[in-house]
Amino acid sequence: MSPRRPLVGVRVALFVSAVLALVALTGCGRLDQDAVSTELTTLQSSTAEGMLVAQQAAQNRAPADFIEIRTAELSKQSKGAAETLVETPTESGLQRAASRGAEIGNRASEFLDALHGDPADDGLAREVATELDSLSDEAGRLEQSL
Repeated sequence: MSPRRPLVGVRVALFVSAVLALVALTGCGRLDQDAVSTELTTLQSSTAEGMLVAQQAAQNRAPADFIEIRTAELSKQSKGAAETLVETPTESGLQRAASRGAEIGNRASEFLDALHGDPADDGLAREVATELDSLSDEAGRLEQSL
């Protein structure tokens, strides 16, 4: 066994320890104004696009497969933003916006999931389009209020 062999093991252990410490320290941050704004902008975008997809579904202008796939993607995006806003602590003064943003994201995800489950229902698609339009506007106003 080479005398250098134990040093390599120590170096690897130190490197792994440093990486784990870095991950632990950076994963416990708070959402600042820019981060909350980014998540709200994501919600505004996903709800606006969802509204357009729902309008296309209501007018039978897009294949059901496209509606199913895109609504699933947008639902996941909305749900992800909502989870970030609710699970990560915010800096002082941003909790109300983060909490309302999470509600918007969860609500949007519910509407998108409903359309995903029945993309051929014109009445449902119209309702989803109207609701997502309203949620998009609300997310935009909330983001502007920061």
